[in-house]
This record gives sequence, C-alpha cells and structure tokens, in this order.
Amino acid sequence: MTDEQPGFQRKILYSVAEVAAITGCHPGRVRRWIHRRQLQAVHVGELALVPFGSLLARLERIEAAQARRRSRRTARLAAGSPERARPS
Repeated sequence: MTDEQPGFQRKILYSVAEVAAITGCHPGRVRRWIHRRQLQAVHVGELALVPFGSLLARLERIEAAQARRRSRRTARLAAGSPERARPS
C-alpha cells in the first residue's frame, strides 16, 4: 500500500453504496465485482461489506486501467489515427 491518504474517510469496512460513491460506479456494478470475486467482501446476512484493503486494491486497478486507456489514446493520436466516435 502507498503512504498517501485516500480521498475518503478511512474505515475498516465499507457498504456497497459507499464503495459505489467512492469509485463513481453504480451499486449494481459493485455487487457484480463482488459476485465475480473481483472485489472481496465480508457477508453479514444479506449485507456485503468491503474491507479497506480490498477497496484500495480495486481503486489501484481502476487507476491502472484508466492510465492504459490514456496511453493508448495518446499513441493513436500520435500515429494520426482519429479517435473513435462515441455514441451520444
């Protein structure tokens, strides 16, 4: 883990709604990550709680994926390829 302070209140466990707010994703996507075991969770009854370390690891993977997309976009632009049109 890094020594940087996260941009959110540090707790031991986070609810699905809190993880969704922190990551900027829909709660359904967070539940899907848990179901696919892409995000560890502790289940208390029907409630899924995400440990801090698991959340931090997921944030690092999200950040790495965004960096890869940025570098590919930069490489495409440098090569003269037009960016893909995004549907509106």
